[in-house]
Amino acid sequence: MNRTHRLNLFALGCALTMLLAGCPGPTPDPNDLDPNAVDPNATEPNVVEPNDVEPNETDPNAVDPNITDPNDVQPPPDANEPPVLPFAAASLTFDADGAPVIATAKSGVYRLQNGEYQMFISSYDNHLFSVDRIRFVNGHYYIGQDSSGSPAIQLFDADGGFVAELIDPNDLRRLGGGAIEDMVVDAQGRVYFAFDRGRQSRRGSGGLVYRIDADGLNETVIVSDGEAGAPGAVGLELAANGDLYVATRTTIERFGPDGNFISTVVESGQSGCESPARLAVDVAGNLHVWDQGSGLRGDIGSSVLTFDSTGGFIEMRLSPETIGNGRLDQYAADLVVGPNDRLYVIDLYGDVFEITDDGQLAIFADYGSGGR
Repeated sequence: MNRTHRLNLFALGCALTMLLAGCPGPTPDPNDLDPNAVDPNATEPNVVEPNDVEPNETDPNAVDPNITDPNDVQPPPDANEPPVLPFAAASLTFDADGAPVIATAKSGVYRLQNGEYQMFISSYDNHLFSVDRIRFVNGHYYIGQDSSGSPAIQLFDADGGFVAELIDPNDLRRLGGGAIEDMVVDAQGRVYFAFDRGRQSRRGSGGLVYRIDADGLNETVIVSDGEAGAPGAVGLELAANGDLYVATRTTIERFGPDGNFISTVVESGQSGCESPARLAVDVAGNLHVWDQGSGLRGDIGSSVLTFDSTGGFIEMRLSPETIGNGRLDQYAADLVVGPNDRLYVIDLYGDVFEITDDGQLAIFADYGSGGR
């Protein structure tokens, strides 16, 4: 064995000794590394894993949140079904085009657009706390609130913009009234409003029905306390010639525009009328009356009766049986003559009904209150 072989065996022995002792081997020379070797921890730059997406590319299976699913489209309102009200109706009027406009007690005022009722006067924005009446006259909406906490009458333009507060709670307290029972507006924009004497305080001028000018000024007592039948005014309506009908729970009185008494048109017990509450006048001048019947005794139900302008009985337009079968409340929130001389009623459930020519009920706007 020559010297070279001895050196190689010595080196091999040292290496084996170091390996068995757990010592690291010699550091490899970087110049001796295989240039074609692949680091197992490195990612191939041109290889895309199945679940990876290049940062500049969009996953073809991803859904863009800004794109609406064409299959997820709400169907249009059924033309054969009455439009649905989002809140219970309190009062009804019609705009210059004959389209229905419905006021709700707490939410706001809605008008029919494209088959759906959409809000255009917000209760929250306009401090409408308890809307009881809405009327459209001369391109303006008159809105009355009957809340004893904040009774008021406000004026809005045809687009729902606030114009003025014609009567505020301070005015009513000064007049001695606690709440507004009803409100009508004549062709000149003058507003008649009534108190129920039973809810009226003893302060003030003792007026039962007042009138204010279109600008909210010149309060005038039209019906004084004691002039009309007891116990107080609960319903108002204007005759075709401007006379004022006043329902007082037991009678219907007729007054001139300035308050001169003309006649008692209907008395309790006449032609089935027991307790008149809501009034409406049609184009022919006939007077339609929602009569509450004898609610306390319960033996006579509510009905709608029609009289001529002098109190002559014409017909029972809506019978107690039809009201009972329709499961209407015995009290009407509003009674309105609309376009084409159609007659509409809102009950306390908040639904709007049309009274058909044959004395039946057809749902005109459905609140869907349930329980019917």
